[in-house]
Amino acid sequence: MIKFYYSHSQDPYFHLGLEDHYLRNYSVDDEIFILYQNTPSIVMGRFQNPWIEVDLNWVHHHHLNLVRRMSGGGTVYHDLGNVNFAYIGPLKEFKKEKALRILQEKLASLEINVEINARFDLTCRGKKVSGSAYKQTKDRVLHHFTLLISANLDHLEKSLHSPHKIKVTKAIPSVRSSVLNLSELNPKLDFKKLIDIFKAKEIPPTLVSDLWKNEDWLWGETPYFQWEFKLHDVNFILESRKGKIEKCSHIKEHLMENEAIKGEWLKAEIMYKSFHHLYPTITLKDWDDLLGH
Repeated sequence: MIKFYYSHSQDPYFHLGLEDHYLRNYSVDDEIFILYQNTPSIVMGRFQNPWIEVDLNWVHHHHLNLVRRMSGGGTVYHDLGNVNFAYIGPLKEFKKEKALRILQEKLASLEINVEINARFDLTCRGKKVSGSAYKQTKDRVLHHFTLLISANLDHLEKSLHSPHKIKVTKAIPSVRSSVLNLSELNPKLDFKKLIDIFKAKEIPPTLVSDLWKNEDWLWGETPYFQWEFKLHDVNFILESRKGKIEKCSHIKEHLMENEAIKGEWLKAEIMYKSFHHLYPTITLKDWDDLLGH
């Protein structure tokens, strides 16, 4: 029997730890279904590149959390107009539509009809209202998915459009879709209403890992990429692996390599100073704007 819970927390890092806890520390056959919300956040897939997926400048200046989850899939926007669901249960005989069918039936009871497409998104009126991602261990599986109710779609659009064009990468790109808020169909739909129709209980207090806040996890899990960009008519070529600089060159009259910055964190404060010294007419603000600090 599936146990239905909700979380009062609005911390995306806590919720990643909560999902991981129930995935790894419970009996193989235990099934749990959790409803929760996060404060405004960008949640990337396990194998994605933040410089490709996100407008880091916009996210930084609007104080959104930037999070890398344990599952694959694409980058999503969360806020308090979005409800998140996590089904955790046995891998044996798991079907990707199982948890989606449960939500689909609950929404139908509110006269909101959604469909499950081939990518296991939920759609309504031809637009996406929910996306899914998965993580499995030897004998258990996590399926977490979103539901757009009254999310700030302007913020969703702006935060998930990177200004950078990075062509050489081993990261997995997101698939963009047109989206819809379900409050357009039923203005009374909200987190509390979903808790009621699921008859969910408050989840017991749980101690979780703080891995998800670690910069080695957030930036250091970025797959290899090569980034070519221009500042003040100077072409730069940067190669990065696991969030660290392997090589940075600039081309003016001839190719020059600066080995001094090799191995530094692409996001670290020292990196801005190092880049600044590559070409003296470029200000720290230029780097700041480009890299999304």
